[in-house]
Amino acid sequence: MTDSMKERVKSFGGKVDGDLRFTIQWNEDGHDNCDLDAHCKEADGFEIFFGSAKKPSRSKTLGQLDVDIIRPDGKVAVENITWDSRRTMKPGDYTFFVHVYSGSARNGFRAEIEFDGTIYSFDYSKSM
Repeated sequence: MTDSMKERVKSFGGKVDGDLRFTIQWNEDGHDNCDLDAHCKEADGFEIFFGSAKKPSRSKTLGQLDVDIIRPDGKVAVENITWDSRRTMKPGDYTFFVHVYSGSARNGFRAEIEFDGTIYSFDYSKSM
């Protein structure tokens, strides 16, 4: 799953090679045509999501939501937030979460957090 999630992000024009990446993926069966949103609350309290740092905009730490799928239309969907370099990031906690913007995801979602080349994978298989 890891390679296919990164490849899917790249196919939508997203970055997968920064120092920190948060990616979500859903609608793998084609029946969860809902809008899930990737969010990150940065160490300074700024929240990255579709309404704040969506491409081409960036946060002060240069974080960016570069893939935002609103309607999967039966296809596997992804959203992606990245930071190119930790040198621009403020020290502290970065909180990642998923918001159901519209519809319902009966099968949940998958997520990856990649930091410094290590990938941490999560699978939330409950209805949302």
